[in-house]
Formats: sequence, structure tokens, C-alpha cells
Amino acid sequence: MRVSEQAINSLLTEYNSVEESFQDLRSDESVASPSEPDTKTEQSSDADDGRVHTEIQWYLVQLGQQHGYDVHVAINDKNRTYQGERLGEDCLEELVWPGLSDAVTNIIHYVDVI
Repeated sequence: MRVSEQAINSLLTEYNSVEESFQDLRSDESVASPSEPDTKTEQSSDADDGRVHTEIQWYLVQLGQQHGYDVHVAINDKNRTYQGERLGEDCLEELVWPGLSDAVTNIIHYVDVI
């Protein structure tokens, strides 16, 4: 799946970069627009947060794969799905980084997308 030029241009009219938009999203400043009151319950908000998180992971996986990189998805997220696709599909099953301690390796396995 490719991101359309229209979507990129729309994003860049509001932000200076994709990174800036992700930072804004992370700070929760852009979750609800000022003109719309937030009427979601805490439970549905948590579900939306999980959906958005999975969506961002999926786009990062797609970006890496489109550029020819080997991609690794966190071991606890590999089976999550977005648009009917498993996040870990066509990704590395295991990361092997010689020279790192077991503790560091265990932490790295839980990084969202590498």
C-alpha cells in the first residue's frame, strides 16, 4: 500500500515533517479537534489508542519493507492485525545481535518496529 501524494501534501500543510506529526500524535494534542467535544468513554478511548498504535506500526512496517529493509515487529505485537494483515507478516521472526547481553536483547524484542 502506498501513501497518496494528496495525503502527504495534506500532512505537510499542517506539519513541517512526518516526524513532527507523529510527535503531535504522541502528545495527544491532535486526538480531538477543538471544535469537537470528546464524548468517548475511557474504554473506547483506550481501544482507539490501541488501534492508532497498531496503524502506525503497520505503516512503519510497510515503509521499511518498501525500501528493502528487513523489518522486525515486537514479539508481543506480531499477531495484531491492521486492514486484515498481520503486523509480523513477511517480517523477521527473530533478531540476532551478537555481543549484546540477554537483558538488552530481551528489551529490544519489545521495540515496536525495527
